[in-house]
Formats: sequence, structure tokens, C-alpha cells
Amino acid sequence: MEKNKLKTRLTVHDSKVLILPDESETATKGGVIIPDTAQEAPRIGTVVAVGEGYLLASGEIKPLNFKEGDRIIYPLHQLHKIEFEDVEYVLANDARDIFCKINNEE
Repeated sequence: MEKNKLKTRLTVHDSKVLILPDESETATKGGVIIPDTAQEAPRIGTVVAVGEGYLLASGEIKPLNFKEGDRIIYPLHQLHKIEFEDVEYVLANDARDIFCKINNEE
């Protein structure tokens, strides 16, 4: 994915994570459009913004386990779609909604 596609002017707060979804097939080869509810879940995407983290009872902030550029697997249904400057993002209200991070084999 091009690095400039990951840049956004959006900032998220608290334990929220903003995701740029990978492009998925939304139509069959014959041109039939597949609705979101019928498409396979979970999805894969790239983190483009993360909040500061969780506010602990002690008043400290516990940082999230994700950072910009991380590749993740997330559920299709529990998250919010956001369109900004002609780009569609997905917002996780809580980083715990994300299933897992994809680690590189290096």
C-alpha cells in the first residue's frame, strides 16, 4: 500500500483506532453487487490513526498495542464506517474490538 494513502488529517482519541480497509470484492465477476451483510468477515486493513490509550483508575494512560501502519484483522459488524475526503475508513470505538495484528515474518 502506498505510504501517502495512509496519511490522514483525522485524529482519534482514547482507545479508538482508525482503519483503512483493504479493498474487497463488492461484486461478482458477473457484476452482481454483494451487500456488506453477505460479504465474508472478518476483514483486513491498515491502522492509520490510534488514540492515546486507556485511562486507568490511577490516572495513568495505558497505550494501545497498535500503531500507524500495523496490518490488522477486524470484524465487519461492530465498527463504524466513516467517509472523509473521498476515502472510506472504519473506526473501532475500542481497540479491544480488533481481533489481531498481522506480524511480518522477518
